[in-house]
This record gives sequence, C-alpha cells and structure tokens, in this order.
Amino acid sequence: SAPDRLALGPVQLTDRDLVQRLSYASGPAATLHPDPGTEEESVAEANGYLAAHLGPGSAYFVQISDPHIGGGVDGSAKGFDALFSAGTPVPRFQRVLSEIARLSPPPAFIIITGDLSDTGRREELLRCRDLLPSSGPPLYLLRGNHDRDLDAFMSVFGDRPYVDASRVAEAGFCYTFDALGAHFVVLDSETIAPGGTELQWLEGDLATHADQSCVVFSHRHLVPVDPILEAYLGAPQPHADVVLEALSSHRNAAW
Repeated sequence: SAPDRLALGPVQLTDRDLVQRLSYASGPAATLHPDPGTEEESVAEANGYLAAHLGPGSAYFVQISDPHIGGGVDGSAKGFDALFSAGTPVPRFQRVLSEIARLSPPPAFIIITGDLSDTGRREELLRCRDLLPSSGPPLYLLRGNHDRDLDAFMSVFGDRPYVDASRVAEAGFCYTFDALGAHFVVLDSETIAPGGTELQWLEGDLATHADQSCVVFSHRHLVPVDPILEAYLGAPQPHADVVLEALSSHRNAAW
C-alpha cells in the first residue's frame, strides 16, 4: 500500500525482506515500517536525494501502487489480508500524495499502478478519486485485480483525458502516453488473454514504436515468485507467457 516514506532509488525485495515487513503489519502498530518518521523528514530526505542524483536537464516520474481505499480499518479483511486489518489506507495515501506534492523539482508525472480500491465498489473508487490531487503533474491510473468491476471503474475514472471509451469496451482499461522521450503503455491485467483484443493492441502499438524506448505498466506480476511472496502479491498475471512474448519482441521495451 501507499508507503509512509518515498522510495529513494531502486529497491529489490526478497522473501526474507517481505516477511520482515509483514511482521510489522501484524504487530500492534500495524504499519509496514516500524518508524516512518515525520513528513518533514521524509520530504527533506527525498529532496536531498533528488538534488544529489538528478542531473541538469534530467527529469523523473513517481510510481505508487495499491492504496486499497476501503480496506484496513475501513473494511473487513479475511484470510491473509487480515494481517493488514488494522491498516489505515486513507491517511497513508494522503501522506504520500502530500509528500509527492512537495518534491522539488516536481515529477514529470505520477502513475498509480492499480488496486485503487479494496473491493472494487464504486463508493471506494469515489473516495479514492476525492483524495487524488486536482492540480500538479499529470496523473495516470491503472486498474488492478481488486478494482474488479470495470463498469464501476469507468463510471468514476472514464472521464480522464487519456481514456478511450471505445477501446476500453473492446480491450479493457489500456492506453498509452508519451513523456520523457519515451512511449508508455498501460495494460489492463484483468482483461488480457491469448489472441484477445488487448494483446493484439499491445503488439500493434509496440510494432508502431519499434524504434522508441517503451515502458510497459501492468498491475499483476509477470514472472513466478517465491510462494510466500505469491501469498502477499496475489495471483500472477494470467497468460503471462503471451504478454512476455509480446514484450520480448520489442528490443527497447522495459516492464
């Protein structure tokens, strides 16, 4: 879920790291980090990192994921998710958005890679929409497996300028945009299937941009992971093999 602190640089999580973080979630504090510090400390650290590592003329974007609005103390977690039953997704999401708004320089764009809601209900999606910034860098959204009702998702977010309703009706909540000299592709992990419209659209778009660097976003993970990670991350991407085949055909695609 939305982190208490901004991730400063690439992070590689092993199953051991994740178990350690989950132990915090199941403890009395019910947080993923034992001591997130103050917002002032987080923002100062992030801006210090940007000042030290962002070269002249360079830019960056911010990716966050899984706010799960409606979950935690606002929901009724069962099974493995009960570890997060005391979580507070709304204030955590508000904090990370507040920190991002104070970054200097600001990011070129923000992307939230799915599970905006906890159960896909329209009221959860509306609550998430109300929390999103109304100004600032462009904001892009993905649909996750918890955002299971596409009609509800479209009723709340279908008016975004990058959404093509006719494509959504045929291929799911997928779209593209260009930024930072690259081509960005957003997939709907819940609708992609072998020979389906979304996969054909992806293959056609990558072919059209064969000479351009492409970055592809999808909510579900595409490669097998350790079972304990699997329990946390949820089911992998159905038909991941055909997605990976499509991506591997583009020499400049990253995902």
